[in-house]
Amino acid sequence: MGTSVLIVKPLGGSVSVNHEVSLSRADGRSRLAIATYVMCWLAGFTLSALIYAAIPFYSSASLGQMMWTSGFAQSFVNGGWPSIYAHDFGMPARSPMAFGLAGGFLESLILLLLPVAAVDAYSIMALLYLALAFWGATKLAGQLGVNGVLRIAAAVVWVCLPMVWVHSGYSMLSLGFALLPTYLYAAIALIEVAASHSERLPWRRMSIFFGVALLAAFMDGYTFVLFFVAASLYGIFRFISHAPSRRYLFRVVAPTMAMGFGVAALLYMKYEGVRHFEPSPIDFFRAFGADLKMLVVPDQDIIWLWGHLGLSTNYDPDTLFGDPSVWNTTYCLPLILTAICGLWFGRRQPKAKYLVAIALFGIYFALGPSLKVNSVKPKGEIAGLMDASYASGSTGSAWISKHVTAFDNMRASYRWLALGMLGLWGLTIVLLASQQERRPVLAYAIASLVFLTVCMPNIPIRVASGVLCRDEFFALKRDLSDPMGESLKGYRKVAFLPRGNDFLANYLGAFNKFDTLNVGGDKNVAIAIRRWSTTFLALTPDASALDFVDDTRSLLARGEVDAAVFPFIDMLRNADTWPPDPSAISAQREQMSVVLRCLREDKDFMFVDGPLYGVLTLSAQGRQAIEQQGVAHWEQAKAMCPSLPPFEWPELSSTRFGHEVGHFDISSKEFRTDHRAGFLFFGPYQVLAPGDYYLEIKGKLIGDKGKVDIDVVANGVATTLAKATRDDISPKTDPLIRVPFHVQRGMRRIETRIWVAEDAELSISSLQVKLATDADHQAGSSEPDALK
Repeated sequence: MGTSVLIVKPLGGSVSVNHEVSLSRADGRSRLAIATYVMCWLAGFTLSALIYAAIPFYSSASLGQMMWTSGFAQSFVNGGWPSIYAHDFGMPARSPMAFGLAGGFLESLILLLLPVAAVDAYSIMALLYLALAFWGATKLAGQLGVNGVLRIAAAVVWVCLPMVWVHSGYSMLSLGFALLPTYLYAAIALIEVAASHSERLPWRRMSIFFGVALLAAFMDGYTFVLFFVAASLYGIFRFISHAPSRRYLFRVVAPTMAMGFGVAALLYMKYEGVRHFEPSPIDFFRAFGADLKMLVVPDQDIIWLWGHLGLSTNYDPDTLFGDPSVWNTTYCLPLILTAICGLWFGRRQPKAKYLVAIALFGIYFALGPSLKVNSVKPKGEIAGLMDASYASGSTGSAWISKHVTAFDNMRASYRWLALGMLGLWGLTIVLLASQQERRPVLAYAIASLVFLTVCMPNIPIRVASGVLCRDEFFALKRDLSDPMGESLKGYRKVAFLPRGNDFLANYLGAFNKFDTLNVGGDKNVAIAIRRWSTTFLALTPDASALDFVDDTRSLLARGEVDAAVFPFIDMLRNADTWPPDPSAISAQREQMSVVLRCLREDKDFMFVDGPLYGVLTLSAQGRQAIEQQGVAHWEQAKAMCPSLPPFEWPELSSTRFGHEVGHFDISSKEFRTDHRAGFLFFGPYQVLAPGDYYLEIKGKLIGDKGKVDIDVVANGVATTLAKATRDDISPKTDPLIRVPFHVQRGMRRIETRIWVAEDAELSISSLQVKLATDADHQAGSSEPDALK
């Protein structure tokens, strides 16, 4: 309804309402503009949420990270909300959340208040932070000069960058990237107060900055460092470029920022209980640096337009260093072009130079310690490490990555590109601002083109992927979590064996309300490992079968756990994909068959088998034996497994066997000499049942030079079971050598060692240990002392 305005004429004329119609029209246009802005905001945000796949009750942005985070969130609820420590996994002490507490805590509140499944609580949490990120991007775009719906277009471009949505599988890392404009907006708002020359303290802006710094620290470490760099560079830029602000910047803004970042970092370290995680080798920084080709040539599975036009490439994980996130998220050529144009058109814009600085800073560190231009790894090289010799040159940042605090933990170097993209995005907004008044259609066209060429995936496929993640969650809950909850009802303390990076343990423990020693996440394992007993620490996949049986018995007998669960699935990889491959389940069963056979034969235990896992508990007989004999006396009767088989490796592996000299050829699966003296081969530290055996080694011996010594040792090389020299090798036979040896009761860590001289030329392709047959025993007169 229009506003009536009365005009009184000075000559006694009647009252006029001439302006009522015009003001009513203006008010109508204002309402229409507001309605249009709100509708466009909702449309833009909905598109962003679809691409991110955070649609509650419909799709999920991830599976594994969702379950990992939800485990913490539910554990916060179980521990008595508000709580910020997990009480259901990573036992025996409470576990801090290694990263993403801001997300986990908000999800715990959602789980507390709403009767929703974990997957939907996670999506609601992600949606709320995306809304904050979207709002922050519009506000920063406004600070850079655009207004109205064009701000929304700019926000859509940022939130829909692959750097954000591709990282949704890394949970809070992606939300941290999305929130970078929000963080920077709060910092700029604080720093810009200095321009007003006010002597009053801007308490509101200072409080907001403190809150944002705290949010950033507990959202994700990578983006906290990026925020610190971006805010610090803007403070330096403002100090240099605006002399009247310097006094206020020095007296008020700088201490506020230092205190905000410092307190946030200290609170995070206090919460984690760790001042500094072990830094990665510089070869890791190098492997995860961005390749220049990846910045200008997109991967065919990411941007729909380039894939549709056939102008993308298929990056092969087998030939590239790092992992797919390195080449799926770093394409930014159109942003580089619009940023250059923005710098030209906005060269008088004060913030343009600052945006150039953070763009160059981010791109430089994203390259890592070495310059890569279509660099490929040699066949057999580990993708997570890269030697400097495979790069095109050095960038000079290695020293900083090694020695500067915070920088030394930014091991995935390419993630610095998020800071670079923030600068490029900002310069693109400067370009839009330069055109919005004179050529508004061109401004919207530029924003749309950037979205099409840098952001937009195949949306139906992306949405279907999110729907599949949610469906897989409910399938995993039905197939694994719910049955396990029934199987372990009444058992409070549980261990999953063998232990590892057990992502699923978080969810299974928290939602089935049992305590487990296991925990998921590299950093959380590093934190928990300091509190685990030596018995549990020894229960790794590399432990020998007999050691594994003994340690499992001890774990239960001492009451460290009430039940041991043997998953026949991968507790890390199957957190990201469900259902598991039946062949993988069979392989895991086979790998654990010897251990489980021994434990089944032990009447002190009860083993219940299932399709996806088995559960081992003390039997009534076992509990009675412990009560009568005591744990120490009972443990002296070590498990004997007469069914322990000999071992054989028709194909060798560099992970199972070690070498001091020589090298392992991954294509031929052979250990080969390299004209150095030392141990060419040693391993595999196994346990054998008492009896007579033969060691058979296959390979090639070239020439008649060079000393070669072979022995079979046990009990940490304290016991020699057999010895052989080059004279015992038959170069023209297959196997090269057949050495008999005898194993007595109690012998452990049996290994074969092959020592070679510098001039020996030898390759080893397989190793087998076989039980001696009756025919072998009948040939006793020809047998060496080791078998007699």
